[in-house]
Amino acid sequence: MNNDNGEEKLREASRFLSELIHQDRFKIFILDESPWINKARKIATNPKEPTNTFMHILLGKILRDSQKCVIIGNRELSKVPKEILQHVPPEDAYLIKLAFTVTPCILVSTDNELIASTNRFKSEMKINPLHRDDFISQFIH
Repeated sequence: MNNDNGEEKLREASRFLSELIHQDRFKIFILDESPWINKARKIATNPKEPTNTFMHILLGKILRDSQKCVIIGNRELSKVPKEILQHVPPEDAYLIKLAFTVTPCILVSTDNELIASTNRFKSEMKINPLHRDDFISQFIH
């Protein structure tokens, strides 16, 4: 949404937001005060178009809609066994804790290392790790 990855990815993001607004199959789960939410807040201050419009849509029509998004506090997170967390990059531990809390779930990321490490224990945790591109291609037919 910050237009860091070229016009094609920007078009995909636009179509994804539109589909997300008009669907009821998926909910987004976000950890409050996480690196992801901090990044989203930073991107939301970008006045350039189309980023500004995308962020208004994301914040106003998705993240604030309880039918589309659930924000989880740190106190609500489930404990994750150490043997699982030791295989996860430390900067991504919050994502695994969140996924463990809301399983079964799809964990969408562009981080190949996170996806590979999550694949090791996906059946144990009922997590389906998908790369962003794979998820979007399935989601926005």
